[in-house]
Amino acid sequence: MSDIDKKPKALRRAQDLTTTDRARMIRDLEFGSALGAETVAQLAESSRVIDVRRRRFVYRAVGGRASHHNAFFQVFPTPDAKSKVLWVTDLLPDEMRAPIEQMVELGSGAIQRTLEESYRAVE
Repeated sequence: MSDIDKKPKALRRAQDLTTTDRARMIRDLEFGSALGAETVAQLAESSRVIDVRRRRFVYRAVGGRASHHNAFFQVFPTPDAKSKVLWVTDLLPDEMRAPIEQMVELGSGAIQRTLEESYRAVE
C-alpha cells in the first residue's frame, strides 16, 4: 500500500496533495504511462481532482491562448475486461477548438496505444 492509499478516503481534492503525490498518482493511472515527464509535471500542477475510486482525473490547463480550459479523464470498465477512456474538454474562446481538438486526438491515440500494449503484456 502506497502512502497515497493510506490517506483518508474523503481526500479527493488534488490541492490537498503535494505536487509529488499528484505526479505519482497520475503516473499510476491507466493512461499515465503514455505521458512524458513534462506532461505529468504540468498535469500535477494543474490537477483539481484525482478520484481513484471513480477512476476520474480533473485538470485545468493554464497559460496559452485559451481563456478557459477545464477537462477530465474518466476510465470505465468494459464487458470484455478492458477499459474505455472518456476525455471531456471545455474551453473558450471557440477559436481554440481546432488546435485543442488536434491535441486531444493525438493524446487519445497515445493513450490507446499504451493501453493496448499493456493489455497485450498481461495476456
